[in-house]
Amino acid sequence: MNIFGKRENEAAALFVLRWTARILSIGVVFLVTLFAFGNDGVTSGPIRDHEYIGLFFFPVGIILGFIIGWTHEMLGGIISTASLACFYLVYELAIMGSVPRGPWFAVFNIPGFLFLSYGLIVIWRHNDHRPHGVKSAAVWASLNRINKEGRG
Repeated sequence: MNIFGKRENEAAALFVLRWTARILSIGVVFLVTLFAFGNDGVTSGPIRDHEYIGLFFFPVGIILGFIIGWTHEMLGGIISTASLACFYLVYELAIMGSVPRGPWFAVFNIPGFLFLSYGLIVIWRHNDHRPHGVKSAAVWASLNRINKEGRG
């Protein structure tokens, strides 16, 4: 599979959306790396045990989602967005006991939102080409297979 070219039946807008997510993901990974390792890193002292939980969700989970999103947009978008939600809910609210402060961590997940959007649009477009009344992808695949076997 060529991950760099335009995919079969991919609209130009989807191609641009996919590559925008990819390019932004590279930029975010670079920026987060600068925060983590540049000039004393993010923290001024050693990382405490409970901070590892936050680091697991952000940036590790988000970056993992970006990497997967290069080949599997929907899955990568789900992973990075779920990691962001877990960072806000589990780390900030449950562990730290404070309401999440602002949207700044969510801004770093813009590529994840774009990967997720791409995946949802592709599924929506695929479902839009099914005959009315056929809701399941498995049913649609079976109907296509039966139709092809009938012609053979």
